[in-house]
Amino acid sequence: MPMWTCDFAGCEKPAVRNLGDCILCNRHLCSQHLQHGVHECPKWEDADRYDPAARAVETDELTELIKKINTSALAARSVSMTELNGSPPAVLRDYLIQSEVATLKFLERTNVPAPKVFDFVLENAGNSVGVGYILMEKLHGKSLRWSIATQEQRIKVMEQLADVFIELTKYPFNHLGSLHCLDDFHVSAFARELLADFVKSGMQTMGPFSSLEEYHKSEIRLILNLILREEIYLQRAVNAYLIHRLLLDLVPIVFSKSVQDDQRYYLKHVDDKGDHIMVDEDFNITGIIDWEWAHTAPPTQAFNYPLASCRLLNSIGPQTAHLFNAASARPSAPQSCSVNLSGSILGVAVLLNLASVISMAIILARSTFEPLVTLGDSIRSFLRNPDPTTADMCLLTKTDVKQGRWGSSEAQFFVPANHFWAQTPSPPRWMLTAFAWLAIGAPTAVAVAFLVPKVIENPFTPFGVAVPHLTYLLPSPVQAAQMALFAALPQLFLAMLYFVTNSHLTTYFLSHELSLFALGPRPLRVSSNAAGGQNTSLT
Repeated sequence: MPMWTCDFAGCEKPAVRNLGDCILCNRHLCSQHLQHGVHECPKWEDADRYDPAARAVETDELTELIKKINTSALAARSVSMTELNGSPPAVLRDYLIQSEVATLKFLERTNVPAPKVFDFVLENAGNSVGVGYILMEKLHGKSLRWSIATQEQRIKVMEQLADVFIELTKYPFNHLGSLHCLDDFHVSAFARELLADFVKSGMQTMGPFSSLEEYHKSEIRLILNLILREEIYLQRAVNAYLIHRLLLDLVPIVFSKSVQDDQRYYLKHVDDKGDHIMVDEDFNITGIIDWEWAHTAPPTQAFNYPLASCRLLNSIGPQTAHLFNAASARPSAPQSCSVNLSGSILGVAVLLNLASVISMAIILARSTFEPLVTLGDSIRSFLRNPDPTTADMCLLTKTDVKQGRWGSSEAQFFVPANHFWAQTPSPPRWMLTAFAWLAIGAPTAVAVAFLVPKVIENPFTPFGVAVPHLTYLLPSPVQAAQMALFAALPQLFLAMLYFVTNSHLTTYFLSHELSLFALGPRPLRVSSNAAGGQNTSLT
């Protein structure tokens, strides 16, 4: 069950998350109806058209929202809020409010400057205001603007942030997730829109998790599922799916025993673009706001540089960087680089390629090499080097050779007989060809039939375009060598079919070429060094 379904008339496909939320036409659109030619609203890249339209829609939307609010109840509680078209469903909005309130209540017990919560109400029938809200303290100051701050001002802010991080190290948690409950604080499921899914029974959240490996596996599996449902990564779905499928395989390697994970996690502010920091005129931090998506994280993630300051690190200098490193509870894991390969498979590949190179070198070095590839090559070899054991035996047949009736002076007579094309390949060759196609082609056809869901329209996409609909995860204990051999099976099967089919069709081709001599004299077709009337093509 998707978060939203397409609002296009008669369409029930999942709406694309984020990109499919058009605030201009107030619709959630699927991958099909989001395409150009169907959805004609201007894109955000076209600022001249998009910005005025977006401002007008936002004004209308706020006007409609205010009409729904009981203004007298709102004034009584002194609440200020805004709800836009792209907001998540009500059940998820309530969960986000609960988590943010729990986070702010927890911060009241610390020395981290954050607004105090006075009241909050969820979105339910008993809510006299009409919408969910949080009534919190208004902090003094204004949002920090990193781009206009001087070097001294940036250093001052970073030093204060380091103190905040050091304060948060005093409150470790044992699980990964978002805070919940207002009295006995504990870590619950992640309160994030991108980490929530919706099934028929309702909202399905992720977490809490006891390890980073467990968290990343669940996160990537959710992303893969959303890609298959065309809710994210619409423009590069195949690339995104393959990359995340690779990441899923890399998780056990990255989070192996060599990677430190002491299962001590700390509160992290996620939306750290810079405007979440309130400062006064002297750039003293008066508070940190916007804790909506906050969650616990390992120290290397919870205490890293804010996103807004990443491009300014060179101007800040090393005198401040050590403060952030000091805030981390443990040193960073040593970085290493390695190449994963199978020595046995690599050795076999090297030997086979070496044998191929040596064979080609020997063939090229033999100036007298005359291959036996065509029917003409075989006849020419007998003409140049007559075989005394088959002299005067032009009508010698394969049956005569098998029965030992050759090498004698017994007379041979031509007996006309009907020849059918189906009899050209021998019965064993027919059986081999049929077995190969049945053993390889039939299971492949059955697998393709099961992989194509019956409810999907036009499952077979144009050539060169792949859309994943279903995936099967291999067991995690599979070794690299086993995975390499398994991945090479399609190539092996195709090679087997090629050799069997090529051998079968070659008998038809040679039979056709031989039958042409019954129509009259013809030049011999040879593969190289044509002499006299011989040629190298079948003309």
